[in-house]
Amino acid sequence: SAASAKCPGEACPGYRVIYGLDYTLQDQQQQSEVLIARLLDHLKVHRESLVVIEEYDKLDCRSRGVLKQIFDKGSAMNVTLQRSIFLLESNTGYGKIAEALASADGKQEGVDAEKLQYTLKNMMFNL
Repeated sequence: SAASAKCPGEACPGYRVIYGLDYTLQDQQQQSEVLIARLLDHLKVHRESLVVIEEYDKLDCRSRGVLKQIFDKGSAMNVTLQRSIFLLESNTGYGKIAEALASADGKQEGVDAEKLQYTLKNMMFNL
């Protein structure tokens, strides 16, 4: 039964962590192609995945473009992903969060969460 099912956590075959590392220009295209191919292969097999993308801000433009297509349309290169969850990790927005807290005198409840979310989303997709 669903009530007795247990999440295997990191051992779950649908769980995947991807790192958006900096590469030299010579390696960048090859790494981008490998990254995209591995991600799409994983998502073809595990249509209900949890994908964590570490250092999203360090992904090259092509990789971010494929991810944006996935997020906008729910598909990319013949892979449909309506039931997958993507977490984008980046330190890029830390300064904006600190600014918002400072302007609210350090009180979280004084931060306009919707406005901050909009700002951070735009930062992520306009890197």
